[in-house]
Amino acid sequence: MAGIDIGGSKIRTVIAEWDSEGESLNVIGVGISDSHGIRKGNIVDINETIKNISQALENAEPMAGESIDSVFVSVSGHHLKAIPSRGVVAVNGHEISQEDVSRVIEAAQTLPLPMNRIIIRVVPRVFTIDHQEGVKQPIGMSGVRLELDAEIITGIGPIVKNIEKCAHQVGIDIDDFIPSPLAAAEAVISKRQKELGVVLVDIGLSSTSMCVYEEGVLLQTVVLPVGGENVTNDIAIGLRTSQINKLSLLGIR
Repeated sequence: MAGIDIGGSKIRTVIAEWDSEGESLNVIGVGISDSHGIRKGNIVDINETIKNISQALENAEPMAGESIDSVFVSVSGHHLKAIPSRGVVAVNGHEISQEDVSRVIEAAQTLPLPMNRIIIRVVPRVFTIDHQEGVKQPIGMSGVRLELDAEIITGIGPIVKNIEKCAHQVGIDIDDFIPSPLAAAEAVISKRQKELGVVLVDIGLSSTSMCVYEEGVLLQTVVLPVGGENVTNDIAIGLRTSQINKLSLLGIR
């Protein structure tokens, strides 16, 4: 499997495979290219973005020794917005199955959205079975009414469609879109840290994303339109230096 992170500074491709036991993934290929067609999470030059994605793939495929047909794509930018939602379904007293959980997740998605917004990810928080609150895993339990508190992460539809178009132009299919704050959280936060309570802050070039976890539950996701370039621009102004000198001071080439 493969993943692509499309950022404002770099586009990164990672190719991985399951180990012999099927318990963990081993990285077998990595590719990086500059990102010249992205500004603040938006595609401003689609041809340049296609070229950069293609370059990142070409750098990763020889290392892995195989070609890539489909990828998981990380979506970033301050156009991402999290909305709390609640879904309710009847289970009629029988044992709750995966199908019932899928139905309540689908019910949580039936909320009014602006015309230009689409749902990228539904993150279940906690379930309620009848009057029993705080249930994390309802499968196998019995009840009459199953409810779900969820975090709905949305994005601007045209931005997501443009990313999809770039991928198709390169010749790859998209398995799924993953909001970058969640991808970063899964990569660096342990299950124990989520239980104790933790805040993840991911500072990118043009935006900063934050995830808040407590008792293993995602409480809040926020993406701010302020990133590393704002800090480095302030340094340039304060030191009265040029952009090139400023980047050199920060070790950026």
